[in-house]
Amino acid sequence: MTGDISSIRWRPFELELIDSFSAGWDVVSTKQGVVIQLTDQSGIVGLAEAAPMPGYVNTITAEDVLDQLRGLDSSSFTFTMLDPAQPGAHLVWNACLMALEDMRSRKMGVPLHASFQGTSGSQRLLVNGLIDSSDVDGTVRQALELQVKGYKYVKLKIGLLDQQSDLERIRGINEACPELVLRLDANGKLSMSEARDFIQQVQKFNIELVEQPTEPADISALGTVTRESSIPIAADESVYQDAGTLRELVTGHKANILVLKPSLIGSISTTIGIARWAQSHGVSSFITSMFESAIGLMTAAHAASLLPVQLAHGLGTGEWIKSDIAETPVPDQGQLILPTESGLGVGIDCEALERVATGPWQEIYYA
Repeated sequence: MTGDISSIRWRPFELELIDSFSAGWDVVSTKQGVVIQLTDQSGIVGLAEAAPMPGYVNTITAEDVLDQLRGLDSSSFTFTMLDPAQPGAHLVWNACLMALEDMRSRKMGVPLHASFQGTSGSQRLLVNGLIDSSDVDGTVRQALELQVKGYKYVKLKIGLLDQQSDLERIRGINEACPELVLRLDANGKLSMSEARDFIQQVQKFNIELVEQPTEPADISALGTVTRESSIPIAADESVYQDAGTLRELVTGHKANILVLKPSLIGSISTTIGIARWAQSHGVSSFITSMFESAIGLMTAAHAASLLPVQLAHGLGTGEWIKSDIAETPVPDQGQLILPTESGLGVGIDCEALERVATGPWQEIYYA
């Protein structure tokens, strides 16, 4: 299929969030990305997004992505057109692979998730809401707002404050919204002893899982916490260390759940393959986004619908986007509804992109 590509074009943008979001690696208030469009010889297009998140698991930036695209070898459309010795090559190629998957499903005239032979994706995805308040009153207020919106699962960052403050926020949610199921995400900020102690103290609350409690590269510590914990442990940043670490996470049962991000993995098909392989070893998976545009978020949603076991996914970030390049997918009653149109089901809004673009369209043609 790569031999049929007639052109690749791209344009950088920067999205503004409605409010700043505190993560373990940074405070996010804007998100930079690059939308990529492939066109084949018959004029069919495929869309994807390269959406780096500097500080999350690497230091790749949108400028690194643009440097790769500006330096493309225009002789052929393959991975060799990129410079793997420089940052951003795999992120660009991942986007190209996902654009090819979008293109294939458009040719077939079916939604992206329906184009994978032998699979039957869910049309409605359960997703978790996000809480980003550091005080008890604000945390409880946000939890109540999410409950009114129909969310059944909410995600709360921990490890940025002292342990007592985190416990008070969790207790406040549990008392005000006892039916809400909590996901706690430490972004690797806890030591092994801190994680053990914290899990012991919160096990009486309605906690579904604790995400990345310990330092991502220390798989041994994560495995110890997983083995001793009465609450399921999910690996996030640890998944993206290297292939050997991922293998050890799954085959060594160092975590109960994997947090998968298709834009970092390579394609929807690769994401599904990892999830199925992990499930064969008794390790479940769910998918989360990284504050991508509507293009990247919907790509992740199609992938999420194809996972072998359906947990709630971290795909509610559309509610945080103030300005987008297409119609933003926003959950309804805690569920994200997949479009029925062919391909991604979303296309670029030219006027919206113009408002948030940080550079012009650029294009390379292939003979």
